Amino acid sequence: MKHLARIVNHWLSYLGIRIARNASLKYKIDRGHYKWLQERNILTVLDIGANIGQFAQLIHEILPQARILSFEPLPDQFKQLERLTEKIPLLRCYPFAAGSENSEKEINANEFSASSSLLPMTELHTSSFPFTLHSVAQKAHVRTLDSVLPETALQKNVLLKIDVQGYEMEVLKGAERVLGHVDVIIIETSFQELYRGQPLFDEIYQCLVRKNFTFHGSMEPVFSTINGEVLQFDAIFIRS
Repeated sequence: MKHLARIVNHWLSYLGIRIARNASLKYKIDRGHYKWLQERNILTVLDIGANIGQFAQLIHEILPQARILSFEPLPDQFKQLERLTEKIPLLRCYPFAAGSENSEKEINANEFSASSSLLPMTELHTSSFPFTLHSVAQKAHVRTLDSVLPETALQKNVLLKIDVQGYEMEVLKGAERVLGHVDVIIIETSFQELYRGQPLFDEIYQCLVRKNFTFHGSMEPVFSTINGEVLQFDAIFIRS
């Protein structure tokens, strides 16, 4: 019975984070949650940490007129992402991780690919979500957004979505010019270290406030499977 209970708990935690990560499920449940975004006339979406294109599909449903520029460094996930261009003509895919410098780094490719990161996981992460225990190191090309995206690629208004498993501050450091064109940011933020050395919510908040963005709430909370506390959510920032 204990073994069965462990299996049940494993899959409950797995389903919990899958639902939190797959925003399209929530969108289909309540379209009204995204009306505020539709009203902002977004014409360019920067999808940083695209995985297999979950957010790209969601945002295309919400903003069918917007160009989507998606970044995903893992080869297997990139292939799945790139296949979406057949049904989303305005999608363009880049096989890079975004960071603070142009380089080649090792990425921890996780068995649960949405948890892959350029940073190592902490014990809190693996104990909270045991299905993320196994990772394999792979090489990844890292590029700054400023070096990859010319100003002509950023047709206003611009939405920047960042979901990079603890590497958020490095993405922002490499996007000084790009940020000047951004109107809305949706960025994953954590309240405890799930990846070693990652910035927590307060550091990201302070950084974006200094860059003239205002915090406008949160989406998609992820709860601890150990005690139910909120470990992270997607924070919304809008240019002041």
